[in-house]
Amino acid sequence: MKALRLTAALALLLVAIFATGIASANTVPSVNSIIINPNPPFQSSIWTDKSGYSIGDRISIGFRVNKDSYAYVFSIDASGIVRMIFPNIYSNNNKVKANQAYYLPDNSKYNLTVGGPAGTDQLVLISTPSKIKDTEWLRSSLERSSFAPQININISADGFMAQIKSVIITPVFKNEWSSAYTSYSVGTWVNVPAPVAPPIVTPPVVVPPPVSVPIAANGRINVTSNPSGARVFLNGVEQASTPANFTGLEYGEYEITVIYPGYRTFTRTVNVSGSGVQYVYADLTAIRKSASGNSIFAKQIDLSWPSVGPFMESFSYAGYYWTVTLKADSILGMLTKVYATASVQGGSQVQFAELAPSGVNAAYRSKVVEYANRPFTFRLTVLDVKNSTGSLTGTSYIESIRLYLEVLYIG
Repeated sequence: MKALRLTAALALLLVAIFATGIASANTVPSVNSIIINPNPPFQSSIWTDKSGYSIGDRISIGFRVNKDSYAYVFSIDASGIVRMIFPNIYSNNNKVKANQAYYLPDNSKYNLTVGGPAGTDQLVLISTPSKIKDTEWLRSSLERSSFAPQININISADGFMAQIKSVIITPVFKNEWSSAYTSYSVGTWVNVPAPVAPPIVTPPVVVPPPVSVPIAANGRINVTSNPSGARVFLNGVEQASTPANFTGLEYGEYEITVIYPGYRTFTRTVNVSGSGVQYVYADLTAIRKSASGNSIFAKQIDLSWPSVGPFMESFSYAGYYWTVTLKADSILGMLTKVYATASVQGGSQVQFAELAPSGVNAAYRSKVVEYANRPFTFRLTVLDVKNSTGSLTGTSYIESIRLYLEVLYIG
């Protein structure tokens, strides 16, 4: 997951090659009876937005507990690979409040996509009153540069989950923990029998389906800036210029980005939790406070398969002639890296930016890269980015990225 994805193209190819002989093999024993706490002190539930998916479909996962706790969500695909998908490298705060529904993905930095193989995928939610102490699989999931790597190395899925319960959960938390389980089918062309939960001595607590609670939509945000007239982005999408008023907002977090030529990008996260106005004032900082410091070129550029460039933007100013080039490396319809280079007429190209799905060059919303080559400064701002991760390879990819290129004359 971040998908449960190898990428759609390759996953479909694997299914096509093996479809005639692996339908029965893609059935992993249900872990429901292994990880369950028969007498939980509090209740929890987990669900998906659909009961079945095709490879390449987006998936939304919801969960709820009725006591403040720490939540851990595990994914087990039809081949038996176990991954911890929450918390993860894009969302590491797993403390959740009682009686509140949470949904994954929980922010715009990642998506969850079904990647196969065909069969039955399982989801397990474990809720504990305090954080699980440092373990190898926890470090692997939160400290690697890739999203949700495989954590059951050289051990079956049911064996790994049994180990978590007997070695990690029970000795530390005794009976003070809760669990929930669900499953969904992948690939409608494969008939997978529904998992049957074996009998247990004490029947598990039946958790009622989550109650749909109307989402309040009367939040308001007011954005002003100095200087005025700056471009305003709400969750990465350009909406207006300052001064700007947003009304009818659902309760939750919003990322406000303010951009003005010749000034550093301003970003702030606002939590809308009531009908009162949330005020955001962006006191922008000039890159260079001089009479000659001004923006001479600006353009928004979108990259996604198959539009991977090279995109060449040329400008002339004060007797100089420059070309800025943006392009992306790609594989199987996904982007692996994005590059930006600049070259003066008659000179060689200089790479001034490299953006990747993860690692030290990871692209994230509002990231700014600047390169000064007098008399110009080249600035690249990430307005929006969507990522995915191959479930079998653990490799991260960029699905799409929106960039804002600006050139400033600094003298």
